[in-house]
Amino acid sequence: MLRSFLKVPTFPVATVVLTGFLLASCSSSDDSSDGDMAGSSPYVGTWASGCFQLDSAEYSDETIVITAETFTYSFNTHNVADCSDEPMAFASGQIRGNYTEFSDTTTDSGLTAREVSYTVVTTALADGSVIDGPLDGQTIQDIVHIDGSDLLYFGEGDFEAKVIARPTALNLDLGFTRQ
Repeated sequence: MLRSFLKVPTFPVATVVLTGFLLASCSSSDDSSDGDMAGSSPYVGTWASGCFQLDSAEYSDETIVITAETFTYSFNTHNVADCSDEPMAFASGQIRGNYTEFSDTTTDSGLTAREVSYTVVTTALADGSVIDGPLDGQTIQDIVHIDGSDLLYFGEGDFEAKVIARPTALNLDLGFTRQ
């Protein structure tokens, strides 16, 4: 989901929505004022994507852990469709950072989503190489939506687009399930 911003050497960029990586906490209150509202967030916890195919011949499973103020996005790239093989170290890793929530917005499809921003703190691939994606200190704009209480979606678009402008549509093709 968040994978679209990753440009790992030796394999094509996946077009899965960035959002995942970067995660957001959304407030369950009706307060729509700007500022950090993570304390009352229904998104605090661990979320997983399950195994899905990237745009290439690879497969991925992704996990996002959200605390009151931070996110940790972990991604593993596999050669096997059920992600049961060992992840490829040059294409698996972790991104950590902080997030801020803003007000609710209505998406192009009419769903309510929370506007969020992520600030990247660290990025690392399992083999020690550098991710050609978000840079430490960079801020990404996004939207996040929870369907019920256990399915999380992020905005459409890739990393580069989200640095410039917040998306207005959700990627409903890939959800993260509460663990």
